[in-house]
Amino acid sequence: MTPIEEVLEAATASGMRVVEAQARRLRGVNRADASDLRESLRLFEEIGADRYAARVRGELGRLTDDVGLTHRADQELDELGELECLNRMAAGRAEPEKGPVTP
Repeated sequence: MTPIEEVLEAATASGMRVVEAQARRLRGVNRADASDLRESLRLFEEIGADRYAARVRGELGRLTDDVGLTHRADQELDELGELECLNRMAAGRAEPEKGPVTP
């Protein structure tokens, strides 16, 4: 059993739904598993964690090539003020690391 599966099992058994949802999200992203992402999304929606639901919606939309779901997620993240931040973070990862400047 992997560490994330241990966390998932413990969270599920003890009713820690936020931890369970995050563990399913992580496992879903790592494995490219749409069913884990769907369950994570369901849990986030049930507990009213809109910010996390929007993020998972985007991850699920990109994984399944669901343009409508991805667009909805982008709209929600924009309304929450997160889309610009996420875009900046993604752009930062895309840039190569800068080494020391040599004369």
